[in-house]
Amino acid sequence: IKDLDKEYKPELFSIPKQYERYVESVIVPYGLIKDRVERLAEDIIKIYKDKDELVCVCILKGAFRFYCDLVHNLRQAIRHSSKELAIIFEFLQLSSYENVNSTGKLNFVTMKTIFNNFRGRNVLIIEDIIDTGFTMKELLNSLKEYNCKSVNTVSLKLKIIPMCIDEFCLIVHTPIVAGFVIPDRFIIGYGADYNDYFRDLDHICIINELGKEELKKVKA
Repeated sequence: IKDLDKEYKPELFSIPKQYERYVESVIVPYGLIKDRVERLAEDIIKIYKDKDELVCVCILKGAFRFYCDLVHNLRQAIRHSSKELAIIFEFLQLSSYENVNSTGKLNFVTMKTIFNNFRGRNVLIIEDIIDTGFTMKELLNSLKEYNCKSVNTVSLKLKIIPMCIDEFCLIVHTPIVAGFVIPDRFIIGYGADYNDYFRDLDHICIINELGKEELKKVKA
């Protein structure tokens, strides 16, 4: 879903008390998220209609809520169809952000030996957001040596950020399916965090300057 230009006032929605003063606006209400995730599951089933198993890889921590809801809808879609598609659960923890800035370095918190479980299998990497695409590109490059049958990605949110290099602009990575194309703002809620806050917020929102300042991680 593109063109999410409309921003909603936070007071129109149920916002946890501890977050009220930090939310500038709501851009995707929870009800819309639920409906979109259900449709994404239907699209994924069509893509893997001839496969017998699919390794669904959750990128922790941000994608956990999206992952749980998406896998639930995948299982529901399989149950109500004639397909025999087994869903295999895997988890990776990656990090490249501190405060609102990408560090430019990808930290593999989970040991790379888990990649051995992907050999000869269809792998679907489930991510919360893809913005610069560099994190996902580095992960995909790391997987090449493990001879997966196929590797695709799905992202709830796709932030279009042209990376200008020598006057040329490019998008480094685009997922096979995505939920929403969002504006180039720092997003919180539905798993997305600011220094580990706001993951439990149901709606996809924009954090205000007060939130950025008061919840800033202070370097030692």
